[in-house]
Amino acid sequence: MSDNPTGVKRVVMDASAIIAFVLSDEKHHGQAIALVGALVKGDVELCAPSIFAYECDSVIRRRVHLGTLSPEAAKEARELIAALGVEVSYDPAIGERAYAIAAQYDQPRVYDAAYAAFAEARGLELWTEDERFHNAVSGALPFVKFVGNFK
Repeated sequence: MSDNPTGVKRVVMDASAIIAFVLSDEKHHGQAIALVGALVKGDVELCAPSIFAYECDSVIRRRVHLGTLSPEAAKEARELIAALGVEVSYDPAIGERAYAIAAQYDQPRVYDAAYAAFAEARGLELWTEDERFHNAVSGALPFVKFVGNFK
């Protein structure tokens, strides 16, 4: 967590962390509820790179497609995500760093690394529910935090 120039506390949340918050059958739902609750109570602004909304929608849509989430529950989940007011911004400068992080830590895709590059560029914590990504990078990128470790 860090301050932005206006003194407001901010933290980066990736799609997996927010999905764990909004879908009750996610493995770390309880910790995600506690984490988001603590952040909101502490007047911490949530932010993310521009892929955030599409990743959340992709997970929700896939669950509807597979029949594990009703269209009504999907609508509620999307509304809850919108209500969180995650500040989403496009930052073309993080592309190279995201690719470098993915390559350095042998990640098959750049998505998770994009959140890490976004957080790193801003000096912020990144909260993820992706345990594999966290385990791969946390030794060298200590600002990457795992939702499952939140108490």
